[in-house]
Amino acid sequence: MATDAFLLERITNILTDNKTHWIDKKMFGGNCFMVREKMCFATYKGGLMLKVDTEEIAELLNRSGANEMIQGGKSLK
Repeated sequence: MATDAFLLERITNILTDNKTHWIDKKMFGGNCFMVREKMCFATYKGGLMLKVDTEEIAELLNRSGANEMIQGGKSLK
């Protein structure tokens, strides 16, 4: 699935407005935004894949449209 150009523009505008230095890499079939040499978030299958604090996972999964990342049949932490 192609990455939404409007979503990429919104992401880059937010990072730029917050004066965040990032690197955009092609990963997971989309764009991965690296901050301080670590994955911050990525476009993935038409949505966003986010790295979040472990303590927040259960609460965030209660939100509409939120899912865990499953790769190779296993949940990514």
